[in-house]
Amino acid sequence: MTWKPDPTYTLPGWYPDPEHAYTLRYWNGAQWTDERATPTAPQQAPVMTPDQVMLRKRQAHRVKMALFVVMMAWLVAIVINMAGPGPIIPVVLTLAVLAAMTVGLVRHGSKK
Repeated sequence: MTWKPDPTYTLPGWYPDPEHAYTLRYWNGAQWTDERATPTAPQQAPVMTPDQVMLRKRQAHRVKMALFVVMMAWLVAIVINMAGPGPIIPVVLTLAVLAAMTVGLVRHGSKK
């Protein structure tokens, strides 16, 4: 015996097909139509391509480098302010260390 919706209670719409498993069939409110459909699986979130992943990593690296440069400039300003009119050697040494660190980070980041 096949299931038949009661027209007085069942609204028109897609229901499990009583004749075919894993299929939907349209009930027009009074009878089954010939329209059938196979339910689709839920859509998955799009997967990023390797190029998109690499682009995201590069963008993140550029942001990190920009923040690093801003922080280093702030540190240099503090050191220069602390040095005052006195010896310039600590300022020069600080700038040399910062330059070496920046070059090292840029080279390391370009290999990613």
